[in-house]
Amino acid sequence: MPDERDMTERTWTVRRVLTLPAFEGARVLAGEAGLDRGVDRVERSDDPAARPPAGPGTFLLTTPSHLPHRPDPARRFIVGLIDAGVTALGVAPDGEDSGRPSDHLLEPAGEYDVPVILLPEGVSPDHLVNAFLSATLDQQIRQSQRRELVHGLFLGIVLDGQGLAEIASRLAEVTRGPVAIVEASGEILAGARTEGMSSNEEPLTRIGLTDADDTVLVDGRPVTCLQAPIYAGRRLHGHVVALEPSDAVSDERLVIASAATAAALVLERQTEVVAQVQRYQSDFMYQLLRGSITEAADVRRRSEPFGWDLERRVIVLALERDDPQQDAPHGELPPIPLAIRSPILTRDPHAAVVKLRDDVVVVTEAFAWENGRANALRYAQSLQRTATLAYGTSVSVGMSRPVTQVLDIPHAYDQAITALRVGRRLHGRGVASHFNELGANRVLSLVEDQEELNSFAREVLGELVENGERVSDLRRTLEVLLETNVNVAESARRLHYHYNTLRLRMEKLEQMVGPFRDDAQVRLNVHLALLIRRMESPSS
Repeated sequence: MPDERDMTERTWTVRRVLTLPAFEGARVLAGEAGLDRGVDRVERSDDPAARPPAGPGTFLLTTPSHLPHRPDPARRFIVGLIDAGVTALGVAPDGEDSGRPSDHLLEPAGEYDVPVILLPEGVSPDHLVNAFLSATLDQQIRQSQRRELVHGLFLGIVLDGQGLAEIASRLAEVTRGPVAIVEASGEILAGARTEGMSSNEEPLTRIGLTDADDTVLVDGRPVTCLQAPIYAGRRLHGHVVALEPSDAVSDERLVIASAATAAALVLERQTEVVAQVQRYQSDFMYQLLRGSITEAADVRRRSEPFGWDLERRVIVLALERDDPQQDAPHGELPPIPLAIRSPILTRDPHAAVVKLRDDVVVVTEAFAWENGRANALRYAQSLQRTATLAYGTSVSVGMSRPVTQVLDIPHAYDQAITALRVGRRLHGRGVASHFNELGANRVLSLVEDQEELNSFAREVLGELVENGERVSDLRRTLEVLLETNVNVAESARRLHYHYNTLRLRMEKLEQMVGPFRDDAQVRLNVHLALLIRRMESPSS
């Protein structure tokens, strides 16, 4: 590890310029409060009032004969230097007098914190300019060598085939504090010295990134940090974050940026490997789901290298963004966010999580028989919320019934896709649906001619297919009556109507759709028509 003193990158200030050997003996006459202003160049001027300096950050050198001595011109001169970006004024004795500027000049200089320095006698301004240029060049050389040393520190980790954990550990040694390498979502990929940072004494697994570069959230509380983005081309992999930075190393930003470069190399290497494995997994899963693999032994042989266990009681889930987007070139698949994979594999390390072209397919262990369906639906809903956050857009999820035979997984996948598509049509975007909850909607979804379904609904419901508050109210009354098997008392209670009021409304509904109280066929037709309309307009 390089000496930390060699990694100190200092910027030039007026105070530091005065420490150069060529400036030995210089005295500050006024404006001492401005000694920490930055200096980009040292420049000589024989007529500073007429010719402004080259640019901001200039330490200007001149002689007393070129300075104003009267109050008003002296004040205008100092203000002009400030407007031109002059950081400090150095006055070199020219042999005609002591070289000390007049008090009329020193007074506004002190007022505006513009350092006025009496330069050492016998040293020419040109020599001082050359001394600063030499010192600047020497610093640039040292900085270049230092950067190579720091980059080499982390590049060696990459070349040795090590990973993010080693980068985080080495960075923590240099910064002497906690370090986390996180995904863009804030999920921690690797960390070092983060023990005890979480208020619940659990291992730190996530950091909340903020819009501020110097602050992150740990368990909701703000923590100061230094961070650098991990970029590979235009792709943002995440961030390297040094938490609670100290002044122990003044060049932390260079070190953190170097660690981010090394992390990008590691993640790109991992991405290439993962992409190759993902292609194999996707090809295999595609063949399994389309029924091309007909022997259970073939499924076992091809899935075991991935760590999957498909020969048990499993369920299939399909996750799909509600606004499909082409986010990868043809033939390539975008990676599944860690925020989605992690909770799935934490519950079931042998689950299959595969990205196909349009959806993510999950084959995981089924839930226990007692309350299994309810627990499975809660799991799907949790996964739907997680995926929505991870993708930053609405996601819907469909879930199948459990299957016990590996060759029944394609059938379970069909159920999951049906649940996803029908659930979306019934309830809108961003829903989690179980196949068993679809009821008659599952049969209706098989009818490809949607216009024929809509025509049937219009014929049965008449004006009740329209929109509008009055019609919606009548339609809701009809739905509740059917749900209660035309129990007027129970329906009145649910709708908060008087019994006689509901009887009048029911008579009006029968005039519109037919005698659904007494005719089972009419009742079936009305129920199907209402289901069709809800599938067509889930928001209503």
